[in-house]
Amino acid sequence: MKSGKCPKCSSADIYFYEETVGKIPGAIWVRGLTYVCFNCNYMERYLDLNEKIKNKLLQLNKNENRKLVFRADEA
Repeated sequence: MKSGKCPKCSSADIYFYEETVGKIPGAIWVRGLTYVCFNCNYMERYLDLNEKIKNKLLQLNKNENRKLVFRADEA
């Protein structure tokens, strides 16, 4: 979707918007990037995770004995 083409139906009729999707402990707001195909209604959402947010999430997960995995964008 980030390329401007729907992976489900191949339409280029893609709508994109940004929004604040939530807050993690420590008062850090997380921004979401959402793509919607107007042809088939397929949707993808990505979180805009900068280094400060990644480090905070890793710290929270370490304290709670959880495993958090970050992957590179596929766009």
